Amino acid sequence: MSLIGLNPTITATRTLTAPMEVASPSNLTLPSSLTVKNATTTTPVTVTSGATAGIVLGARLNYAKIQTASSATGGSVTLHVIGWNKGDDTYWRPQLLTTCTVTAGSTATSVNGANQFLGLTYVKTHGDCKLYNGNTAVAYGGFIVVDLCGAELIEICMTASSTPTANALIGFI
Repeated sequence: MSLIGLNPTITATRTLTAPMEVASPSNLTLPSSLTVKNATTTTPVTVTSGATAGIVLGARLNYAKIQTASSATGGSVTLHVIGWNKGDDTYWRPQLLTTCTVTAGSTATSVNGANQFLGLTYVKTHGDCKLYNGNTAVAYGGFIVVDLCGAELIEICMTASSTPTANALIGFI
């Protein structure tokens, strides 16, 4: 086998990561249903309560690792991850990247000074993501990894039949 033409200076690639951080400085009060997201000329922003509650972040890197945190121990929330891109006509357009039903664990952690229970199990209902379910025996939290598909902004929305408060931990990889 000849090595002629191969690049002798190939180096190992490394995955860049950003640390997990609390997505919003204020916990959200969850609505019972998701408000339809329409194209808009206004840049999407974080809203912490009401029917349009959602956390908007600038996308960094290609994937987002997301873990929910909710005040409802053992309760269920629905997580929606929406990507936003701005077209050349100045409209921001939403794209649903994934929706998951999340069941919280029973071990509390502090998020913005409030007891929150990390998402333990995730069930994908729409879109695409990689599920990493937690261990129910020891209540380690699970998480999902979402391909951001080139989104310039991402919006994390959660809904629940009761009105718990919630937030998300997010890291970009």
